[in-house]
Amino acid sequence: MGKRERTKGHGYEREVARMFRRWFPEARRQQEYHESDCLGVDLQGTDCLSVQCKRFKGYAPISALDEVQPKRGQFPLLLTRGDRLPDRVVMGWPLFEFLMDQAFCTEES
Repeated sequence: MGKRERTKGHGYEREVARMFRRWFPEARRQQEYHESDCLGVDLQGTDCLSVQCKRFKGYAPISALDEVQPKRGQFPLLLTRGDRLPDRVVMGWPLFEFLMDQAFCTEES
């Protein structure tokens, strides 16, 4: 990967971190200086989400979600954007189910 692509990816990570501060005020880019440190997580401070950001000419493949190695109790989440294309979010069923329960299920008294 060239410097230009790396810069593009890091810029996208910073942009996503800013967007995530709406829900997670401590969200920021994960600094990974060694390949052995890479766990497929690009953001810190996102609570129960392990976030991977991918910025390419086209969208990242759904299989990029498999690069995320969430810690126990976290859900993997992939954000991707292609050139002149809107952002897309890819998640597994457990996270989708969790979000739907939070949004639409009410506790019975």
